[in-house]
Amino acid sequence: MSHHYLELRNVGYNYPSGARALSGISFRIHHGQRVALVGANGAGKSSLLQLLCGLLLPTEGEIIVGGVKVGKRTLRRIRQTVGIVFQNPDDQLIMPTVEDEIAFGPRNMDLPEEEVARLTDWALEQTSTTHLRHRAPYTLSGGEKKSVAIASVLAMEPSVVLMDEPSASLDPRARRLMMEQVERFCHTTIIASHDLPLVERLCPRTLILHRGRLVADGATKQLLGDQKLMEECELL
Repeated sequence: MSHHYLELRNVGYNYPSGARALSGISFRIHHGQRVALVGANGAGKSSLLQLLCGLLLPTEGEIIVGGVKVGKRTLRRIRQTVGIVFQNPDDQLIMPTVEDEIAFGPRNMDLPEEEVARLTDWALEQTSTTHLRHRAPYTLSGGEKKSVAIASVLAMEPSVVLMDEPSASLDPRARRLMMEQVERFCHTTIIASHDLPLVERLCPRTLILHRGRLVADGATKQLLGDQKLMEECELL
């Protein structure tokens, strides 16, 4: 599979109630780019992330990941290619130990146990969580849980990493450590966040959603410095 781009073509999504969540979303992200997804509450950020990893399927339009269209028949391949770090790590951490948590994804990919162990060790090292490997996730601090959630995604070697409000509920030190981890990523990364200083530091490019539509796509510093745009999108 080619992993050189992620593309949306006129994507729309309706909630099961029939309410409109997203309309006419089109953009292309190339391999290795780090892109922010910004918008007020209810703008559609979380829905868009869930569409990108196949947790939701579009009502209309197409989502292409590395040349593969997201659909019911391709969900297994898409979920091996796109990893998501949820806003609340407690929604993601389900295993009795950190080591088991990080190994869970590779094991479910039917990898040999030697490869599972290698990926687990590597992900622990990448997120500086090796010392936590025998701890129960529920005993960890918020920042530690976030790091373990990131490690559990990295262990699956996705080409694309999605992060939903990665700085939510983190203290200043944990926030700084998380940003340092993200800066080391070689993955294509999409970060949905209200944390505009984080966005400015981590993401050269920003997409702005407003009421389910993509209203701006460009250089982060330029867009965040446009006071009129930011006010219109309820971000100031």
